[in-house]
This record gives sequence, structure tokens and C-alpha cells, in this order.
Amino acid sequence: MRLAAIPALAALTLAPVAFASAAPSPEVVREILLLEQARQSDDGRLAAFAADPDPAVRARADLALGRIQDPDLLDLLAAGLNDGDVSVRAEAAFALGQLRDASAFEPLATALGSEKDPLVRARLAEALGKTGSADALPLLEPLLADSEPEVSHKAAIALGILGMSGVALDPAALALTAAMRSSDPELQWRCAFAVQRAKLLASGSGVMDVLRSQETLPNLYGVRAAGAIATRNLVEKAMPHLEHPDWRVRVEILRAIGAAKLNHYTSRASLLLDDSNMHVLLTAIDVMGQLASGGGLGRLTPLEGSSDWRIRAALIAAQTAGSGEGAIPELRRLAQDPNWRIRVAVAQALGALKTVHALLVWEDMRSDDSPAVLTALANSLVLFPQTHAVVLNRTLLKSSDSAVLTSAAGAAGQRFDYDALPLLMDGYDKLQSPVDTEVMVAILQAIGSILTATPESDPQGQLTPENQARAEALLESALHDGDRNVVRTAADQLSLVRQTLVEMPDLPPAEVPGSLDVDLAVALESGPVFPTARLVTNRGTITVRLFGGEAPGTVANFITLARSGYYNGLTFHRVVADFVIQGGDPRGDGWGGPGYAIRCEYTPREYTTGMVGMALAGKDTGGSQFFITHSPQPHLNGNYTIFGEVTDGMDVVDKIQVGDTIT
Repeated sequence: MRLAAIPALAALTLAPVAFASAAPSPEVVREILLLEQARQSDDGRLAAFAADPDPAVRARADLALGRIQDPDLLDLLAAGLNDGDVSVRAEAAFALGQLRDASAFEPLATALGSEKDPLVRARLAEALGKTGSADALPLLEPLLADSEPEVSHKAAIALGILGMSGVALDPAALALTAAMRSSDPELQWRCAFAVQRAKLLASGSGVMDVLRSQETLPNLYGVRAAGAIATRNLVEKAMPHLEHPDWRVRVEILRAIGAAKLNHYTSRASLLLDDSNMHVLLTAIDVMGQLASGGGLGRLTPLEGSSDWRIRAALIAAQTAGSGEGAIPELRRLAQDPNWRIRVAVAQALGALKTVHALLVWEDMRSDDSPAVLTALANSLVLFPQTHAVVLNRTLLKSSDSAVLTSAAGAAGQRFDYDALPLLMDGYDKLQSPVDTEVMVAILQAIGSILTATPESDPQGQLTPENQARAEALLESALHDGDRNVVRTAADQLSLVRQTLVEMPDLPPAEVPGSLDVDLAVALESGPVFPTARLVTNRGTITVRLFGGEAPGTVANFITLARSGYYNGLTFHRVVADFVIQGGDPRGDGWGGPGYAIRCEYTPREYTTGMVGMALAGKDTGGSQFFITHSPQPHLNGNYTIFGEVTDGMDVVDKIQVGDTIT
């Protein structure tokens, strides 16, 4: 993928766009952008902007404060809820929700009681869902019947987010059921999302109504809800959707059949093994493994001679799920396959078996020369109950590959391996943030887990006083790292170890990422333009409108990389049917990047179909990896930067499979 510099493959076009109100001056935009990028909120400058006479400046300052996500800013943002300007109140509401803190509930609830503007009320509803408070239920439930669609739509999603956080939605079951019977398909699918995320059986009758809708999105989320609840009766009501014209719905009904273990529908589900859509075919293979007792494995026989590695990899998982230990001989043979992706599938299948014989095959594979295979081995190893698996994991802790070390550290922490401590600490000493933030965080979490092990945890090895002292000293030193993710993790782990709250120290101001083209970012945010990128792939061309005004740092980074030719020849390394396609990794296994990290730029925009987002391993860890959504994904809202949307070529997005290339 390239932009402007190579006319044959890309273009950077400028198109006018209307703004609701005058934007701040470029000089003000630059200053707020730099404060935001430096995550600087405690010197009073952003607070001064939040009190500026110009409402556009106040709104932009509140957006910056929401991106910084400092709980100490709660009172400042709460004051914005009383601003005389609608745009300021809207940004303050969104920013308060981004704090993800229960203490935001009271000001949000108070504001909702008096707010009249539908945009602000919608933002308040959304923010209440992010607080994780059960007290939000009686406020959100009546909003499902609000006369303003944007309010009811946001309320439904907010209930789903609460359900994901563990809040029981039973008190709202009747209201959700009634809303799913409305004539508004947008409200229907959003309510079905809430039911799905909460696995709310009490709204099952409403799900049945959504399944009968003539619209695709209600069907899609109705089937998802049926699969999440996974009762035989509800999934059977969704069975006609096996012939739905939209491939996403067919994928979800297959998953629902597998989740409900409806073996008597094996024959009908197997018909989709002939589906022309690869997503449906691969999902059908997976489900046949789940329905092995219904004869699912036998129906896979015609596919065993396929030359497509994706089908071969799917067959490995399905046949292992259906055959158990009987799959070992074939797994042993495939462990030598020349295609590393097949060997990754073998490593994952071994973890699903968790037997001694599977562990022997695992041991034979530990000298594999592919980091992707070794990473898959580390991820699978934690599933093995055998003590020998813990010993084998220590060999992976000596790896210099960040992906392997991250996964092995996670396994050591989950198995409470005392003897892994020296290896974890030796590995940590060679790392440096922000490039190695992800693996540093994984090691700190593993150390904290190991140091807090109890006899009931069945720890392995021996915790010596020397290792304990060195490990605590490492956590102490990590409190003074320049990366806030590292510091926050160190404080959390020390709090667990010492059983008392360890506060994050006052850190020196962060710096604006050196990779940021500040002039380009300011121009993108200040100018009424939308750059357009064309991704030319082996499946066709995808045209993306980039949101330079909303995510200027992210778009500037994307443009800089694309113009340099960075993306040319890279693959889509991750594809999850009816979720996302993901690319932009030079390693090709999900663990690569440009060698630096960029800031998150959260916005109120929603992840609908065709949205382009920045992939992360935690806040402010983006770089070059991006994803495009197959369908609405409300649980991603406010968690990942949205920096573009597909305007042409969504059919190409739907065709993309793992291994496809950006030319």
C-alpha cells in the first residue's frame, strides 16, 4: 500500500468537509495536540484551554483530557457537563466515560437528569455504560424507549458494555425485549448486542423477534445472541439463517450450532462445506470438529486433499477436536510441514489435547526455527497440566524474540514457576521501553503473579530469598521507567506483593513521540480535508477515507509509513470471520511493528462496518498494524483509535484471507 508518492498505486486527495462550528486556530491546535501527545495534563495548561472563551477550544481540550484518561481530571471534566455550549458538554461526557471509573457515575447521572440536547444525552448514556456500575441500569433502561433514536441506540450499546463488565442485565430484560420488537432495525441489533454480551436468557423471546427481521444486522446480532445463550430451542429458531444471503449471518449460525452442540443438525450444517465463501467454509470445518459425535469428521474427508493451507490448518483443529489422542500420529507428521502456518496450527492443536503424548510432540517441536511457531508453542504450553510442561517453558524464556518471551512469561506467571524468576529478570534487563513495552509488561505481571503464589496455587520450583529480593527490586526500579504502561504495571504488581496500595510516582513529563510529524498532524486537524488511501491487494483495491481531523497523529503516522513504502508486500496476518481483517506487520505473525509506538486518539465515532482502527497491545502501543471491521463491533468503541473508513471495496475486504498481500 502506498499513498501520494506513487501515482500508479495510490493517491492523497483533499476533499472539503463541513464543520459544525469554527475550529480552533492552527496555533491552538498545535499546542493542545502537543500537550495531548505528551500526555501532559497536570501543569494547568490543558485546564486553561478547557476554560477558554472559545467553545471550540474548550471542546478540543476536553477531547484531549479524555484521551489522556487521568482519573484526577474528573472534577475538571464534570464541570464541562454544565457548559453553555452543546459541543463542549458532548466532549466532556465522552471524556468522562473514557476514564472508565465508577466515580464518574454521579456527575454523569446528575447531568442526564437535566440535559435536553439529544447528542449530549446520547454521549451521557454511552459514558454511563463505561462506568461499570449497576446503578446505571435504572437510568439506561428507560432510554431504550427514548423518542430520539441516537439516545436509544447509545443506551442499548451502553447496556451491552455493562453486561460485558459483569453487571447482570436481568432488571432490563423486559425493556430490551420490547425494544427488539420495535420497528427500528438499528435499535433491534443494538439490543441484541446487549443480550449477546450479557447472555441474557430472559430476553430470548425478543431475540426470536429479531431473528424474524427482514434486515441483515438484526439477523446477524440475533444469531449471535442465540449462540451466546446457546439453548437448543433458541438456536433452532435461527436455523433458517443457514441459507441467509449474507455470509456473516451464515458464519454466526454455524457458530451457534457448534456452541449449542446440536449434533442432529450436522448434516444441514455440513452443506456449508460447499459454500463459495471462504469464511463460511472455514467456520463449517471448525464446527464439524465440534459436532464429531454427529458424524462431522466424516464429512471433512473430501477436503483432506486440499492444497490451500488455510483449509489444511482448519482441518488440523477440527480433526484434533473430534479425534482427541487419535490425531497424534498426524500431528507428529505435520509438525515437520514446510509451511510455518501449518506448524502453528499443530502447536495450537497440541494445547487443545493437553495429554502426555501431545507434550512429547511439543518437545520435538521446540527447536523450530520459526518465532511464530515457538510463540504458538508457548501459548499452548500453559494448558498442559504436567509439571514437565513448566520445565519446558523455561527453555523458551531464554529466547531473544519478543513474541516468544512475552508468551513464555505469561505461561510462567500462570503456572507460578519460582524457578523461572531468574530467567524472567535476566530477560527484562535486556529490554527498553517503549519498543519493548509489551514484553516488559508481561514479565512484570508474571513476576507479580509468581511472588503472590499461595500453596493452593501449586507453585513450581523453589523461591529463594535472593530471587525474591531481586524480583521486588526489579519491580521497584520499574516504577521509574519512562513508559507509563510499565510504571502502572509495576505499581499494580507491587501492590499485590506487599498487600498495600503502591501509588504511581510523580513521573517526569512524557515526551511527544519522536516519530510524529507534528506539522502534518496539525495540518490534518486544522484543514478541512480528508486524505484518501488506496490499498491495492491481491484480491482487489480497497479505498479508505482517512479521518485526519479526528485522529491527526495516527493518520500522519499512517501516511508517513505508506509514503515510505513500508506496507508494500506485507500480508494480512489475522482474519477473524465477521470481526476484522488485520495487517501492517512486517513479521507477518502479529508481533511486528515499526520500532516505535504512537498515541491513542479515541473519538466518539463508532466501529460500524468498514471502520479502520489501530491495533494495540495496550494503551499508546500502536504503530503500523491496522484492522478493518467486517461488521459493527460496539465493544471496540473508545478502546481503539478509529482513523478511517472504507468508502469503496468492502467486497474486497470480505474476500481477504490470512496471507493475502498488500501490493
